[in-house]
Amino acid sequence: MPKQVWVGIDPGKSGAVGAIRCDGAVEAWHTPTNTTRTKSPRAKTASGKPRIKTETKYDMPAMVELLSKFKKLSDKGYEVVVGIERQQQQPRDSKQVVFQVGRGQGLWEMACAANGLEYALIMPAVWKPRYVARGADKAASKDACAKLYPKLDMPLVKDEARAEATLIADFVLRRDKEIPYPFEKTKKGS
Repeated sequence: MPKQVWVGIDPGKSGAVGAIRCDGAVEAWHTPTNTTRTKSPRAKTASGKPRIKTETKYDMPAMVELLSKFKKLSDKGYEVVVGIERQQQQPRDSKQVVFQVGRGQGLWEMACAANGLEYALIMPAVWKPRYVARGADKAASKDACAKLYPKLDMPLVKDEARAEATLIADFVLRRDKEIPYPFEKTKKGS
């Protein structure tokens, strides 16, 4: 039986990467980003202080470095299976939001390619209903992940992204191993 590791990626700037190894070890990391703060030379607050502009950007070298962990496992004989949540525009999204969402997915695809890792794009509508009720928020995903992987420490609100990435990894694992999902849809009338 080959050694395996399943990786799930929630590609947003506030997203994450989750991994489950065949020995049951689970890890998750927030998306690597850099945040800069600059003072606006003209704009002032009500108190007269300069306004601070905050900008968060993907840390592309760190993204590639994060996935290199799995390249190293692959080199050691592990079969690495990566699932990236496929991003799609919502009717309410602006052009800028649509661009940023697509860019994040593309950068993770690039990071996989840079490490020689094959990946599959997985729609949220495919993986998420197998873990939480339709329309559930990210907090429900965090609860579902905590039940499946109680040793994964998720004390912060922003750890919801780590939970979703881990659930994507779990989805890929269960799909590959043909293991039932924890929240199967029930057919009407049954």
